Amino acid sequence: MKNWKDASKDKVFWHWDKIKLTQNDWDFHWIENETSERKETILLYEYAREQNQFREFGLIPQEAFKDLSAWEDYPLLCEWPFGHEVLIHFPETPARGLSSHLLKEMEASISNRSLPVFDLSTLIAMQEMGIAEKTNASTLKRSDTSEIVSFEIDWALGPKKLTKHFGNWLKKESERAQVNKRVSHDNLLKSLGIYRLLQAYGKFEDASANAYASGNDYLYKYLFNEQSEWSKAKVRALETLVRLYPPRLFGG
Repeated sequence: MKNWKDASKDKVFWHWDKIKLTQNDWDFHWIENETSERKETILLYEYAREQNQFREFGLIPQEAFKDLSAWEDYPLLCEWPFGHEVLIHFPETPARGLSSHLLKEMEASISNRSLPVFDLSTLIAMQEMGIAEKTNASTLKRSDTSEIVSFEIDWALGPKKLTKHFGNWLKKESERAQVNKRVSHDNLLKSLGIYRLLQAYGKFEDASANAYASGNDYLYKYLFNEQSEWSKAKVRALETLVRLYPPRLFGG
């Protein structure tokens, strides 16, 4: 795979069709009044449903998690952002079909996560695929808001001093990094929905017509109106998918 744009052609991502796609798979208007934590949880879950290797996790019997067999057979489980109980419903169940209790547990998993770690082969693959650009000797830029940096950590300093050193670095680099306003979770989920509609129906005219055919008037305000906006949304969704789940997950 030479470039992230080829990913959808190489069966890296799930392909939606008219039969598989339901309104709950593309209509995310209902998250409007959810908390930012809940929106982030839904976003990570829904984008994970696009990743074919993640989708295989739903086939793992829950009994396998009682010992190490699941992680031995599926080493990429270490990249799964939620608990294994979620896999009972994944990937068939849209986020809207998950219970409030389960979503709350998923939020807890997200809040307790640490920063992602990349091995050297992954960093090389990301550059080859065009989803990470080297900006200086110690930094790879992944998006307008995301960078991968290299650190040397002297564990002899202890957590307190290391935390202080990292804080000093963060303060300095935050002044350098001019971050534009982030794209909202609402917008990224709307973009994902449009991406799925375009996959299922192909042309903008067919995709939009079938979306509006559901008879819900709010969709005229919720969805983008212009074909150019749909095209941009599709690209935004694919870029977000690759950013959230780097090429180590799809054999780049």
